[in-house]
Amino acid sequence: MKYLVRTLLAMIFAAGPAMAGDDYDMKNVKYPVDGIMTGGQPSLVDVDQLARDGVKVIINLRPEGEYDQQAIREKANAAGIKHITVPVAGAGGITIDNARRLDEILKEIGDSKSLIHCASGNRAGALLAVRAYYVQGMDKEESLAFGKAAGMTSLAKRVENMMK
Repeated sequence: MKYLVRTLLAMIFAAGPAMAGDDYDMKNVKYPVDGIMTGGQPSLVDVDQLARDGVKVIINLRPEGEYDQQAIREKANAAGIKHITVPVAGAGGITIDNARRLDEILKEIGDSKSLIHCASGNRAGALLAVRAYYVQGMDKEESLAFGKAAGMTSLAKRVENMMK
C-alpha cells in the first residue's frame, strides 16, 4: 500500500499543473505544484514568456559570479516581475537554512505565480525537497518524490542523506 501511495504521489507531482505556454528556452521546466515553475536559467526571451504566463516572481538560486544576472533582473523588473536571489552555491548550498529562506519568500509572495531556477533545475528541486521535509513536514519518500518532480537529479543522494 505504501508503495502505491508513493507511486501515485510521484505521478501527481511529475504531471504537475501547467501554466499557459510551455515554449521556454530554459532546461528542465517542471510544474511541481500549482503556481510554481522550476527549471534552469531563463533566457531574456523566456522572461517575456514568463510575463505573458502571469509569473510575478523569479527566485534565482544562482549566486553572483556564477552567471551575470543583471540583464535578466532588468528585463524582469521592466516586465513587472520581481527578481529575488537566494544564493545556493552548488551542493553545499543545499541547506536547511536556505530551505527556510525559500519558504519565507514563498509565504511572502503567496499565490503569485513564480519561477524558481538555478542552472539546470537540480538545485531548485533539491531545495524544494529539503523544504518539504524540514519545513512542511512531509515524510522522506514524499519529499524526495516532490524534489525529483521539481527537477532534482544528481543532488538526490545528498538530499536523501540529509534526511536521516
